[in-house]
Amino acid sequence: FTEEQKQYYNLLTQNDSEIVDTTQDAAAESVTVQKPSISIKYVVLGAVIFAFVYAMILCLMYIFNGKLRASDELQNLYHIPQMGLIVKDSKKKLLSNQWGDNLRNHGKLKFTSAQSMELAVAAVKIAAVKNGLDHVCLMGCNLAEGADNVCESIKHALEKEQIAVTILDNVLYNAEAMEKLENEKGGVLVEKAGSTLYNEVAKEIELLTRQDIIVLGGIVVE
Repeated sequence: FTEEQKQYYNLLTQNDSEIVDTTQDAAAESVTVQKPSISIKYVVLGAVIFAFVYAMILCLMYIFNGKLRASDELQNLYHIPQMGLIVKDSKKKLLSNQWGDNLRNHGKLKFTSAQSMELAVAAVKIAAVKNGLDHVCLMGCNLAEGADNVCESIKHALEKEQIAVTILDNVLYNAEAMEKLENEKGGVLVEKAGSTLYNEVAKEIELLTRQDIIVLGGIVVE
């Protein structure tokens, strides 16, 4: 090489080494970049906001729920005697439901499913006897949702007391069941909480009144 060629060669090799060094430095910097840390403050704030929103949703669902609740009193809502609340066996309840029952029934006597059934049967029997009836109609909406077994148990117990029982389901929507009301003198509403609508109970009472059938009372099945 001439002297000029050597200088040009040295200049080229020097630039390549600088580029390599620059690339290595940039790679090293990218490797050493720290990951952003998670702030505990924002985690706690997010949890609080989530709990608040969830509570609001539950509150709105409770307010706008149009179905009968186990805590409802038929006497206050429809001015008919409440003959009983058939509770579930405590072993079949969820833990959250048990807590709700404890809050709702604080300071009150607690009954088992069998005891609540006995009280309901006794109330129906007394009402029938006082009104001079030897035949009672048990009726409700959507009995298949869990109230049908209660009706069968009440029927079996009352028949031992020489009181005949007819069970009618969905009289508001079943023409055949509605026609059977023609021969009835007294009726008891048996409604499943969480299934029967408030307006359905009101319509059933109106139907019985229009047919001159005595509304003996109502039973709520939990």
